[in-house]
Formats: sequence, structure tokens, C-alpha cells
Amino acid sequence: MLFRSLGAPAASRLVNALNARLPQQALVKLAELIAGLGNDATKQRAAERLVEIEREMEGEEFSDWLKERLREQLRERQPDTEIDENRITAAASLNRENFITLGALPAMKHLNSETVVQDRLLEIAQLTSAEGVTGEQIEARRVKALQAMEGGVRREQVSALLDLALNAEQPMGVRDYAFDRIADARDASAITRLWPVFTDIEDWRVRWRVGSLILTLGGADVVQEFFTRLNDESYAREELYGYGERLSQMRPPPTDFINGQLRSSDWFDRIIALYFWEKRAEA
Repeated sequence: MLFRSLGAPAASRLVNALNARLPQQALVKLAELIAGLGNDATKQRAAERLVEIEREMEGEEFSDWLKERLREQLRERQPDTEIDENRITAAASLNRENFITLGALPAMKHLNSETVVQDRLLEIAQLTSAEGVTGEQIEARRVKALQAMEGGVRREQVSALLDLALNAEQPMGVRDYAFDRIADARDASAITRLWPVFTDIEDWRVRWRVGSLILTLGGADVVQEFFTRLNDESYAREELYGYGERLSQMRPPPTDFINGQLRSSDWFDRIIALYFWEKRAEA
């Protein structure tokens, strides 16, 4: 591609082409090119511009532009049909969400090494309501924002992500991706807040996410305490399998300790150990 051959100077000029009214795929592609070719200053400028674009998409002027574009399309297809403004408003709302969730947020993912993007994505992930936006649309934005944070989480953002992941009132889709982003950050200090939840939570699915995250962040240093805190009467197969899989991924794997669990008086310890060796054998 010509732009790739021109390198950083071309990337700098591409920032000027970033525009809220671009097709979603074009916006994402431009951001990808800038991230791959641009120098630090160019990427910073592009990140700031993308945040501006995302905010613009949420504004009334952008919605008005979408509505007028929809009216024009309807007039071209059905010139004699009376325009239903309620349908226009509903369609514009759907289009706006597509511009945000399929354009701006995926574009921001390519520049999520920049602080301004990291901060804005977390802000969107924490959003609970917005004027003229349905709950389903808000949740979709939040999930897309958390997906876009992949690989771009700062340690000082972990506490806010824990607030999302551990809040039972949050949608499960939001919580799941918050757990993933905490794992990305590799901040072992998060374990302090995770232990009480792992010990006391009744929902096995949340316990599995928390336990797997503890093993990811703590590694071999937390394995013994992890087994000590396993004290429920029942465990889902998927949960125990997940623990065995996560333990098998540690480098070096805690082989000697796991072998000891094969002789444990607790059935769930033995099951985890067996799943551990199943995954090790596959590897």
C-alpha cells in the first residue's frame, strides 16, 4: 500500500482525514494505519481526534445529520411517501449506535496505548445512562469500550475495573470484560480485593471468574492459599475444569503441589488436579 511505503509523514496527514461522518470501516482502517505508521506525536494527535469524534457522535448535531441523510434516502426511494418522523428518529438512533460501536470504539482500540483514549474508554465502560439512549444500547457501548481497552489498561485503572467486575448490579457482559481487562493489567495488588469475594460468593460463575483471575495475577505464589480457600460443598464441572486449565498454564507449573492434591481428602481438590494433568497431557 502506498501509505505504508510513505511511512510516518503519511500517517500524520491521515489524522486530518479522521471524521465522524466517515463509514465505520474507513474510520477503523485509518486508525489502524496511523497506529502502525505514526510517530508518538502523530498517535497522540490521532487519539485526541478520535475521542473528539466519539463525543461528536453522541451530540445533537450528529443526530440531526443522520436524520436528514435518512430523509434524503427515503425521498429518493419513495418520493410520494409521507415521512414518519418517529421512524426517522428511531432509525437515526440505531445508526448513531452503529457509528459509535462499529466505528469510533474499534478505531480507538488501535490507539489504546494513549492516555486520552484509555481514560475515555473507561469513562464509557462506567456509563449507566444517557439521554435518548436505551439500556441495551448503553450496555453495547460499555462492552465495546471494554473490548477496545484490551492491551491498553493502566494499573491505576484497575480499581475502577474491579468496581465494575465485582458489582452484582452490573450487566454480566460488562462484568466479564472488566475481569478480562483486569487480567490484562497483571496487577497482583488486585488480589487483596478478590480473596473475600472468592471465599464468600454464592454464584459459582462469578467465583470461577474471580478464582481464575487470582491464579492469573498471583501465579505459583497463591496456589496453596487458593486450595485452602476452596471450601464449598458443591462445584460446577466447568468451574473446576477452568481452575485445572489455568493452573496448567502457569510457567513453571506447580506440579509437585498438584500431585499432592491427588491424595486430598476433598473431592474437588482431586478433580482439579486431574483436570490439571489432562491439560498438561494435551499440551
